[in-house]
Amino acid sequence: MTETVAMGRGSTEAGTGDQLFVRDLWYMTALSASLKPGRMRREMLLGEPVLLGRGKDGTVFAMRDICPHRGVPLSAGKILAGGAVQCPYHGWEFRKDGVCSLIPSLVDGQDMDCTKIKVRSYPVREDAGLIWVYVAAKPGTTPKGEPPKIDVPAKKIRWHETQRFRCSIDHAVIGLMDPAHAAYVHDHWWWKRKPRLKEKHYAPLPTGFVMTAHKPSKPAYALLGDVTTEITFELPSTRFETLRGRLFGKPFKIVGLTVCTPRDADNTDIIQVFWFPWWLSFILPLF
Repeated sequence: MTETVAMGRGSTEAGTGDQLFVRDLWYMTALSASLKPGRMRREMLLGEPVLLGRGKDGTVFAMRDICPHRGVPLSAGKILAGGAVQCPYHGWEFRKDGVCSLIPSLVDGQDMDCTKIKVRSYPVREDAGLIWVYVAAKPGTTPKGEPPKIDVPAKKIRWHETQRFRCSIDHAVIGLMDPAHAAYVHDHWWWKRKPRLKEKHYAPLPTGFVMTAHKPSKPAYALLGDVTTEITFELPSTRFETLRGRLFGKPFKIVGLTVCTPRDADNTDIIQVFWFPWWLSFILPLF
């Protein structure tokens, strides 16, 4: 499961220097299970410090992890009972939409509207155990569409893995997902096999393309009986593989997701997630 498409750099946002990333898109940032109610933490995303938090009511939110007052990381503070994020340095409070709601040091008679002070907020979506964050080229831009939907009956994640690649997203995508190099780089050391002829058929998608359903060539798939696989590739660096087949007389579907999430110009997380019916749990050792 190593094919995909090279999708990397694009438009930039002012102030990012030479860190060029594709923006105006959704990025899979974290697994839902990693963020408990009432907790928050810093996540680097496209070179930007992002506070990723979950209110005590379970709602996920994201904002720039820099207090506009003295530049302190807001993630070092706490989430209050009312849902506001409190800066740990001077107690400034910010709503989930990034608007300042309280400056404790103000005294009676000071004519200051603290709601005019704002921290950049990021649109967030949560689905099937995944947290997606929309990174716009211009703050405040309405998302262009929604993140990918996970088309599975039961949306419980059965298996996942994350690895940090010490490289740019360009190198991560090309190195991980380019199938043509595998026959020359990842062959057996004691002999070189002649690359097999493999023919695939493709169709366009609004933000990528799909490798239409076909019989997989790898022997491991035979353990699942008679199956077909369909692979889609979408911007910014998202790969879905959908396996369909029948085993023990029961139809099944396995959905695998691989994303390259750029943390900064030199670090990219490769995250793999799989969903499948509980009765197929015997395949876990294969992962």
